[in-house]
Amino acid sequence: MPNSIYQITENFIKKVQEVTFSAELSSLDDLTTDLQKVSNEFCKKMTEAALKELNESIRDDRKLRKENGLTIHSKDRPRSYLTEIGEIHYARDCYLVHETGKHTCIMDRLIGVDAYDRVGRNIGARLVSEATENSYAQSSRIVTGGTVSRQTVRNKILKMGPLEYPARGELKQVKELHIYADEDHAHLQKPKKAKGKKLQINPLAVVTEGTKAVASGRNKTICPMRFVDHEFNSKRLWNSVEGYLRSAYDMDYLEKIYLHADGGSWIKSGLSEMKQKVEVLDGFHLEKYIMKLVRLFPNSNTHYRITNAIKANDKGKADKIFQSLLDKSDGDTRKEEIVKKVTKYILGHWDAAVLRKTEDIPGSCTEGQISHVLSSRFSREPLGWSKEGLGSLSSQRVYIMNGGNIKGSDFGATSDNTYADLMEMCLSGKMNEKLDWSIIDAKIQSIFDTGSGTQQVLKSLGQLQNVTLS
Repeated sequence: MPNSIYQITENFIKKVQEVTFSAELSSLDDLTTDLQKVSNEFCKKMTEAALKELNESIRDDRKLRKENGLTIHSKDRPRSYLTEIGEIHYARDCYLVHETGKHTCIMDRLIGVDAYDRVGRNIGARLVSEATENSYAQSSRIVTGGTVSRQTVRNKILKMGPLEYPARGELKQVKELHIYADEDHAHLQKPKKAKGKKLQINPLAVVTEGTKAVASGRNKTICPMRFVDHEFNSKRLWNSVEGYLRSAYDMDYLEKIYLHADGGSWIKSGLSEMKQKVEVLDGFHLEKYIMKLVRLFPNSNTHYRITNAIKANDKGKADKIFQSLLDKSDGDTRKEEIVKKVTKYILGHWDAAVLRKTEDIPGSCTEGQISHVLSSRFSREPLGWSKEGLGSLSSQRVYIMNGGNIKGSDFGATSDNTYADLMEMCLSGKMNEKLDWSIIDAKIQSIFDTGSGTQQVLKSLGQLQNVTLS
């Protein structure tokens, strides 16, 4: 163990004593904050010393380097790497690899540091997690105090690999499930900041076991599981939903899967092979279309008449009501277009509308799910996204909302096994050294001077342990 390690340790002990005992202890919070700073600085210095020792071990072992076909090209190239204890500064040698003729910094590969990357994987995972709720700039401020750029946050989002959910346990037995499906519309950035809008449809499906009341007029979904696709592919999204259903629920026991939606074609195509599927028109959209006619014809008792026709499952009666409203338009082109549009929508989704008004099923919350899961982050503010960034961050946000925890390992393994033997041989001698702390034992005794005023006070308090203080 080099003397520098002992010196770092000795200085750390001195600093801890200085922070803890040299000043009046007036605030426990301030004390622990200061000690944490001292501890972080100690850990940084120890890490840098260990990396220096590793680099020199590889450099000094010529026999080992020769066996691995390595020749020193340049020495002590500086590198900085942001970790959870702060920015680590170290130097490493660059080697010529005889087999490939290329140059590489062997130590970076051994310790899992990617080329040109200055932000650690664990810090990167925290940046991504924060970015699912906050802007890139705010994510940087929360995690790193703003020391990394918004572009770095975006790069981490795009670099993260597929997020894997843990294996499911025993299949659950429920009689019915409810799936709420709809899409968000987010603005995409146009090339060279061109003006105008370019929207990206972002489909969402939420599988639940129904709803339960949590307050007056407020319900909560039971066991929600949310699904998006990072490339906005609705077919692949439904494959994911179906895979989840088969891995989480007993399909022989399950009787109905209610699909709540606005009748969009990408939604109707979902779960087409599942016999339990029952399409239900989303209540929000049904009411929205009926109210279009109510506003056009306020004195025609429109809402009551159309709703009763739906409840009675009398499609002919509903058609006559729409025709009568069309006749009342008196040639007004705008009114006629709206009546025709509403007629096409309700009659085109008639069975699903009847189920909405007649079945004893939970109210739909498709708009609420879109607002909570996607819109609040991606489309509510005047934001412009790249297609890749929107897709990746949507998937990561949903993963966290489903109970997942983004970790540094989700970026994929970066350590290189090519020189695993080299790493093991370089470290074996260091790990097997017996640490001889006797050279600083005497100094530690003097640091914690039992004759100091602070130590005397602590000793006195210890002797009063059986006395009640008031």
